[in-house]
Amino acid sequence: MIPARAMFVEGPVATSGDSDCVEYASANKLCWVTFRALLSRAGRGNNIMSMSDPIADMLTRIRNATMRQHETVSLPHSKSKEALAKVLVDEGYVEEYQVLPGQPQSVLRLNLKYVGDRRHRRSVIGGLKRVSKPGRRVYVGKGEIPWVISGLGVAVLTTSKGVMSGQQARRLGVGGEVICEIW
Repeated sequence: MIPARAMFVEGPVATSGDSDCVEYASANKLCWVTFRALLSRAGRGNNIMSMSDPIADMLTRIRNATMRQHETVSLPHSKSKEALAKVLVDEGYVEEYQVLPGQPQSVLRLNLKYVGDRRHRRSVIGGLKRVSKPGRRVYVGKGEIPWVISGLGVAVLTTSKGVMSGQQARRLGVGGEVICEIW
């Protein structure tokens, strides 16, 4: 079968197989057009990508932005991401967050926090780790809430009372799903 883009090319076109076309491509420019059309067909289609773990995507975007020392990071908005951003602000890892309306989806913009002067500037966030994943959910009771780096970091939990830090969950006496750890 000849691709639609190659049908309008004049002259001989090798259609017996891809390997014949590759060998023939150097000698015949028309066959090269056909070969390129066959290659591009593999990438054609719907560019909308479904995301199975939006929280992991958020953490990866924050990690990448801090490595490059960006001032802000923007990501698609959701209520769970906004709740996680609120915990990051409350714990002092992020300066502030904003929800910007947009079409087709709102945007969540985080202003990242850095310490030090211009030459020795480093991020307040030393590391991020996704704990509970779509394939393996991690739930803990009120007495099993993990300590991150002996209390220097923060575990973020989603509980029946909302998304909160591990320290706040211990204070309220509730357990839940461990979303991530931040230090």
